[in-house]
Amino acid sequence: MARKIFKIDPLDLNKDVGIGVGLPMGGDKFGKFNLLYNTKDQILASLKNLILTMKGERIMEPEFGTNIYRLLFENIREDIIEKRVRQDIISSCKRWLPVLTIDYVGAKVQEHTLSITVAFKVPDFNIEDELKLEVNR
Repeated sequence: MARKIFKIDPLDLNKDVGIGVGLPMGGDKFGKFNLLYNTKDQILASLKNLILTMKGERIMEPEFGTNIYRLLFENIREDIIEKRVRQDIISSCKRWLPVLTIDYVGAKVQEHTLSITVAFKVPDFNIEDELKLEVNR
């Protein structure tokens, strides 16, 4: 019988070393950033950052992010907005977070809120999770 091989990111082995910065990027009363100490949390923060950043917002990387905020105010049907949001998130993840395998992207417009669910895997590190966000119009 074959054994299943599990990989662990070497950065996860040392619990005292931060590997990234969480969102929101505010600090505590001493000015320290909210550090993340494992790969799964850093991937969730990176995905959230990618989705909530508007294309053109980053000066040196104008293609980084998504267009979901622009889509929210388009004068089109809600089902078309939902479809475009899904497509936008999937294409942005393919370009900027290729380590992720996107299993599902759900988008639902309800009154003044866009609810987004992204289910993903990181096969290299046996990580499977989902991110849920709500964006207000």
